[in-house]
Amino acid sequence: MEIVAPTTSTTYTVTGTDANGCVNTATTSITVNPLPTVTISGASAICAGSSDTLIGAGASIYQWSSGGNTSMEIVTPVVPTTYTLTGTGINGCSDSVTALVNVNPLPVVDLGPDISACGSFILNAMNAGSSYLWSDNSTAQTLTVTNSGIYSVQVTNPSGCMDADTISVTINAIPTVTGIPSVTTMCTTDANATLSGTPAGGTWSGPGVTGNSFNASTAGLGVQTLTYTYTSPQGCSDSASVTITVSACTGIDEQMANGGIHIFPNPNEGQFNFSTPTNGTLEIFSSLGQIVYSSQVSAGNNPLTLGTVDNGIYVIRFTDMQHNVHQSKMTIQH
Repeated sequence: MEIVAPTTSTTYTVTGTDANGCVNTATTSITVNPLPTVTISGASAICAGSSDTLIGAGASIYQWSSGGNTSMEIVTPVVPTTYTLTGTGINGCSDSVTALVNVNPLPVVDLGPDISACGSFILNAMNAGSSYLWSDNSTAQTLTVTNSGIYSVQVTNPSGCMDADTISVTINAIPTVTGIPSVTTMCTTDANATLSGTPAGGTWSGPGVTGNSFNASTAGLGVQTLTYTYTSPQGCSDSASVTITVSACTGIDEQMANGGIHIFPNPNEGQFNFSTPTNGTLEIFSSLGQIVYSSQVSAGNNPLTLGTVDNGIYVIRFTDMQHNVHQSKMTIQH
């Protein structure tokens, strides 16, 4: 017995001799048929959740390790998988070939739950290094939203895998807030000043503030900053600040009986504030008795700037509507 494995068609001869010494020969030919050249074409990588079509060629009969028996096999691997194709030619010879299909992950795209924001909101698609396409055709990683609406984004990672997300955004307006004090300058002995603001319904805060009332004595001397804050029904807030200057208002003979007129600061350089309880006439006289100012004035705190006047002591006279006269002295020193 002879075991042979020819690689090409070969004829083999055998010679036999019997016990009598007689010899004879015989021949046989073995034909070697070629193996089929089996190939697989298709993608070497897919995105998670996608399918790949593998196509076999070079044989007459096909058998896939995944179970198919045609030249084309549709596969949906969830992890990298090697597929084997065995092909049989018309001469009955078979050969096998393998193909590895990798699985690339999708980008994780999550814009978050639907949201209501004040003024604007920044959407972030994350996945740095990817490419982006928003519903407004912008291509940055983030999108600043200033109008209510539905927004979506497609994200493609470096592997070419794509995912998307959509979000509904409601943009509420930030309120325009204004603070309004009834006065801007006060003496520590003045009655509380009223604070108001728009839109109505906000809250005041700051030194000397209780509700919508400002107490100069409690706040103390100096420039006091008060803040009005308002929050809309949609939860959007803004604030506005105002200042009230609090003075001790203690000058030489500054206040006469009945508290008819207050001057502050005193001394000053010709710029000062005066406070009167009612409407009336204000007159200012120099130490020589010359009138340097005269005007009708309204009740409350009023600023006043005199023209060019000399240093010295001046008499301030206020006559109310009932012809009651109140006087005070003021020193001007440049």
